[in-house]
Amino acid sequence: NIPLSKIDYQTIERADLTRYTSIVLTGSLPFSKEFVARLTDWVERGGTLIATGTAAQWAVTNKIATGFAVDTTRARRGGDAAAQFYGGNPAERLTGAILKGELNLSHTLAYGFTSKDFYVLKTSINGLPAASSPNSVVLKTTSGEPVNGYVPATLYDKLKDLSVVAATNRGRGAVVLFGESPTFRGYYLAPGRLLTNALFFGVGTGGPREY
Repeated sequence: NIPLSKIDYQTIERADLTRYTSIVLTGSLPFSKEFVARLTDWVERGGTLIATGTAAQWAVTNKIATGFAVDTTRARRGGDAAAQFYGGNPAERLTGAILKGELNLSHTLAYGFTSKDFYVLKTSINGLPAASSPNSVVLKTTSGEPVNGYVPATLYDKLKDLSVVAATNRGRGAVVLFGESPTFRGYYLAPGRLLTNALFFGVGTGGPREY
């Protein structure tokens, strides 16, 4: 029974952000500089920004999420990250594969999990930008060889050791980045628990945030 509001990108430009404790962005849309500034201020005042897919790279590029190297996704993959996310080189496309991963059990977002062994649903070859602190990485892949689904053997190395979920504090608030949709088609439930923890706890405080 968590109350929520669905807001399109044009409406959110003029929305009163102080009404919300968490905002989930699902795409890298052409927001104005004024909105970026307001969103950054909202985070610093205690809000939790959750960015998924290309929105995660957008949050880093626009310096809302700090402590990440802006250009490392593009540099590691050899091309435009957004273009590859939506297709790119046909030889490097994924239609969906399950990879082995490792969960950082010491992180607040891993609350309720008892094993570091995790299975990750990947629909693109991109990982999140590199974090300056390893403690910011919540979930990463440990192998590019699929447990289920198909991955070309030429992509195994590219899919290994990718950051899939990362988080950082900013001011009194937090920014949580998901390289993949945590609720993709409602098929894989475990990443959704990380999303729930992000909504309830924020990140990095060692306990629940007070809203």
